[in-house]
Amino acid sequence: MRYKRLLGLLFSVSALATGTAALTAPSAHAIIPCDESCGGGGGGGGGGVGVDPLPGPRYAIEAVWFQCLDETGETSVGSDETRFTFDSTDAEGTRIHTSEFFDDVDTTESRSFGSSSRQLSPSGGSPAPVTLRTLAMEEDSWPDSDDTIGHSDTTFSPAELEQADPFVGMSTVRTLSYTGDFSNYELYITVTRVA
Repeated sequence: MRYKRLLGLLFSVSALATGTAALTAPSAHAIIPCDESCGGGGGGGGGGVGVDPLPGPRYAIEAVWFQCLDETGETSVGSDETRFTFDSTDAEGTRIHTSEFFDDVDTTESRSFGSSSRQLSPSGGSPAPVTLRTLAMEEDSWPDSDDTIGHSDTTFSPAELEQADPFVGMSTVRTLSYTGDFSNYELYITVTRVA
């Protein structure tokens, strides 16, 4: 009996080590590291596990704030319930997913993103190219269904980022516009060179 328990314990440890244990879904703000299939290096230098960081500049990307220049619909009656969802992927294959909901957004109002949803790159920054997918929705309950304010796929190339932010500490602001369902929203993103 003791032998069977020992085998069961060894099997459980082995399953965890090989990654066959059950995985949980990413949270609202999830950093999903790249595995060996992404390329970019071997065992992390001193015998560690993972992918060696790519050499070269690294950038911190943040969703800072947005402004509603005109809310959805043909009239300005009521207000928008606005959700922004971001998915970014960098040259190392690191993916980040964030989402934030803003209630009662009226024409001319602006809102800032909270600390849990504004970070669109890992803490040490991302190597270029970085692809950012953005979806802005107006989440209706009644009488309409959800409306798409807009979506975009934006890729920041190495040459573009090096020209915009050639030195560590430099930062630029990017503006993305969305005009779905008679709306007009502007999203402001900062790109800062951190290494």
